[in-house]
Amino acid sequence: MKITRKNNKIIIEIDKYQNAYDAVGEKIGQIDNIIGIINKDELGFSYLIDRTGKGKGPDISTPVGIFPLVQSLGN
Repeated sequence: MKITRKNNKIIIEIDKYQNAYDAVGEKIGQIDNIIGIINKDELGFSYLIDRTGKGKGPDISTPVGIFPLVQSLGN
């Protein structure tokens, strides 16, 4: 992750992918690093935690950011 400041903006850069490793620590590919989560009326982002080396799918971290979804007012 890279965090920088430009003028009055904070910029957070997160790699789209992370390396996946087997049980002996050899790189075997890549998995997504961050995913979007929608839960009822909220939108958030979570990191994926690689568990390939344990023969399991990735774990999902606690959401990094949670934002309320705005409902449409209709016509």
